[in-house]
Amino acid sequence: MLEGKAQPDSYLVRKHAPSIPLVANLGLAHVRRGSEYILRAIESIEADGIILYVNPLQEMLQEGGEADYAGILESLDDMLEGFPYPVLLKEVGFGASDELLAWAGVHAIAGVDVAGLGGTNWGKVEGIIRRRDHSVYELLGRKTLATLQAATKYLREDQYIIASGGIRTGLDIAKALALGASLASMGLPFLKWANASVADVLHGVGQLKEELRVAMWYTGSKEISALKGKIEAGAPTETSGQ
Repeated sequence: MLEGKAQPDSYLVRKHAPSIPLVANLGLAHVRRGSEYILRAIESIEADGIILYVNPLQEMLQEGGEADYAGILESLDDMLEGFPYPVLLKEVGFGASDELLAWAGVHAIAGVDVAGLGGTNWGKVEGIIRRRDHSVYELLGRKTLATLQAATKYLREDQYIIASGGIRTGLDIAKALALGASLASMGLPFLKWANASVADVLHGVGQLKEELRVAMWYTGSKEISALKGKIEAGAPTETSGQ
């Protein structure tokens, strides 16, 4: 939208959903363009904050990608000083590293989406786009469970931990919350439902809520926060995202 590309109105969703949390989305490399650029991304869509995606491997595989991350965290640290909106970080399916999580844990970051290995694989996607075989990169990264566990170690209690990377069902959401996530995120199910119809989206959301309710009932959890610690890590917590 900021680069003058087509269909800018597709980003203006606030008028349709005035009360939901809404964040802008840019790559971490855009921080080098300065805080005014980041502010414009937020305010142009009336967002509540911004989530910066950290995707060095994807950038490396992209034609014309911005793979030079040298000094980028220092630039982000400078931007955070006095920045008026919450800033979150997210990986894109390879799992947030210990280094990134440790850095976030001692800086003014509102939260991290761990985006572990197990969901949509952007190395594979870039291979399809460029008609190259990127299958060698498909297993490169850290699985969602291991990344989530690392996040609980490094992030503060006042920071959001968002679990994503193969989250497909309400039970997956319950597992993530039980293992320390504040929120869970998914993309592929919504893409499939949205490509079908609005009715499919509504039905899918209803199914997720029902599956989460069952998990809460089964674990004796009267509220979402009560799920924490009710499900142990292990093979059943792994997902088989596509």
